[in-house]
Amino acid sequence: MIAKTATMLTVLAFAAVSPTLPAQGFLHFMFGSENQGGFLQFAVPNASVHCCDSSCRRYEAGHWTYVTEQVRIPGACRKVWVAPVYRTEWTWCGNPVQILVCAGHFQKVRDPDRCQTVRRRVWQPARWIQTCNDC
Repeated sequence: MIAKTATMLTVLAFAAVSPTLPAQGFLHFMFGSENQGGFLQFAVPNASVHCCDSSCRRYEAGHWTYVTEQVRIPGACRKVWVAPVYRTEWTWCGNPVQILVCAGHFQKVRDPDRCQTVRRRVWQPARWIQTCNDC
């Protein structure tokens, strides 16, 4: 009996939320039979069933709108002076002598990329918009 009641309530719950109910009248459920001690009949009234038509659409004329978006801006390249590198050595008589290991030079350095928020004006063409979520 408990299993039949649980099954009956489950079917009833699914029928109540079903979007495919008939457009008019009631939805009937019968459990058991007249020969087996009677039967139970449920009549679930339909909620208003929405049929999409031209009233669900709205015309939006073309217009200008502003859009904000993230844009990646590449880092700048610049020249940086790299100082010369010297090494100190000692002669056989104990005098220090500086020897050029690497000559000074310019080196190109690229700064890291960055992101920036840009606001720009964009034309939105005319279109039809659905106003209900059932379509």
